[in-house]
Amino acid sequence: MFPDTLQRLNPVKADIVVHRSGRIDIRSGASLRMGLDGDSRVSFFVDGEQNLYIGKDPGGLRPVSRHGSSFFRFYSAVTARRILALPDVPRGLARAGFRIGEPEPGGVGEMFPVITRRAIVNEE
Repeated sequence: MFPDTLQRLNPVKADIVVHRSGRIDIRSGASLRMGLDGDSRVSFFVDGEQNLYIGKDPGGLRPVSRHGSSFFRFYSAVTARRILALPDVPRGLARAGFRIGEPEPGGVGEMFPVITRRAIVNEE
């Protein structure tokens, strides 16, 4: 889209931030795109090529807190560590942020690809 010689000066905000401790934050913009509400549960899925997806799932992770009307926080140490161990994510990170892509039809409903190849490491 842009030439490789250009450098972005403004920081890119992540849609999802995963912490090694198990905390998973989904920011307002992503939660609105995904259609999440207070009763929504989400799950992360990996396909055969190790591509990560997130989607609404009645049997998924339940939000433990909401900050504002559409910022969601989930906790799952196992899920967070498995996400941070994916091949495209740099090793040894305490946290990493990711953007989500356009929705795709999935087995449970709409699935959103999580772009792991461009992890946002230095988010403030």
